[in-house]
Amino acid sequence: MTILIIPWVGCNIRCKYCFSRNLTHQPQKIPNIKLYRIEKTLRELLKSRKGADVVVHGGEPLALPKYLLEALFKIAYDANGRTSIQTNLYALDEDHIEMFKKYNVSVGVSIDGPPELNILRGFPDDPKLQKVYIKKVYENLDKLVAEKISTSVIAVLHKVNAGTAEAREKMKKWFIELADKGITQGRTNPLFDPFESPNVVKYRLTPEELAVAWEDFFRFFMEHPGMYWSPYKDVIDVMLGQSVSVCVFGRCDVFASEAAIAIYPDGTLGTCDRYYGFGLIRRQDPPLRLRDYILQRTECRGCKYWKLCRGGCPMEAPEGDWRRKTYFCKAYYRLFEVAEKYLKSLMPNIVLAHEVDYDWINEGHDPFKYIRYMRSTWRGVSGRLRLYREEKRETTKPRQSGFHGDVPHGDWTNHGDSG
Repeated sequence: MTILIIPWVGCNIRCKYCFSRNLTHQPQKIPNIKLYRIEKTLRELLKSRKGADVVVHGGEPLALPKYLLEALFKIAYDANGRTSIQTNLYALDEDHIEMFKKYNVSVGVSIDGPPELNILRGFPDDPKLQKVYIKKVYENLDKLVAEKISTSVIAVLHKVNAGTAEAREKMKKWFIELADKGITQGRTNPLFDPFESPNVVKYRLTPEELAVAWEDFFRFFMEHPGMYWSPYKDVIDVMLGQSVSVCVFGRCDVFASEAAIAIYPDGTLGTCDRYYGFGLIRRQDPPLRLRDYILQRTECRGCKYWKLCRGGCPMEAPEGDWRRKTYFCKAYYRLFEVAEKYLKSLMPNIVLAHEVDYDWINEGHDPFKYIRYMRSTWRGVSGRLRLYREEKRETTKPRQSGFHGDVPHGDWTNHGDSG
């Protein structure tokens, strides 16, 4: 669950593919931001959504006057003890860094790879400004690292940075460089455009091209387990019965989204940031499963991975029609196929979530309980096992070579736990 505080949609750069460009690329005045209403709405949401991530979003939040930005950080910090921001980093300065430290702000950076591949962001139509943008953004990224600010990355995948094997190899080297700096978490989202503008679509990967890129990156990240990038870690999690950790694999009612809820400048509730430009006000009723009902009987009927995917993000559907599945269906399917083969090669007898033929949650029998106890299959396992043992007041003895506890192995084909 993510709660997005969206104080405005203004932006200080002009990315080529921005899906909100009809708003962000226009001159914007600071709206009448009603801080007390935002705070009231946030506290109400958190009553039933403990542990939710609160993100100051935009537009570009660092382009706001600093007193407003600090007020938003304080609201989120006082209500939740922490907050986050999603930013292009172009306007970052020392004052912002001090705010990050003061209000326990983790920073999500929008950047599409090394400088030579990050050319669709910034000011791609103005070479002089683009040069300034490139220099400042990468310098500011290093400042966050030097100040030990918790930092992650969202990279949009397109023909420039993922359309060729050569580009993907450069991206892999960049992932490693980020990890060496201490930035080990991120997401790679496919470029999409609900308006199907020819000037944007020409940079969009086809479903087949995205499938090749995702499979390539999946294999890379499996060989580098210290990096926690989405959607590669997410396909592993959902196949092992974990709760959905990224919204594109969740059921989405675009009029009452639960994966992401936006708080507008006047404190009213909207849906996720992808629908902000459409002016949707969030319906107060519980989320409906209407999209599920439609897709199970139409485009997703009989799909092997339906339980895991649910049709993907409705905003990625052709022409933004929420009743249809994502344009990138073939790529998601390939990613699940590759992940399934990977898991089966490691654990041949494992039963994966899409193979369970009953609704284990509603029936009260959870075949994935041993995994669900952990927040993620990727990190914190040893710490959570230690806490579990302490809670149960269990002690463990070091195992001696050749023994299962205090019982000799004997014949390895008959351990008693491998029937």
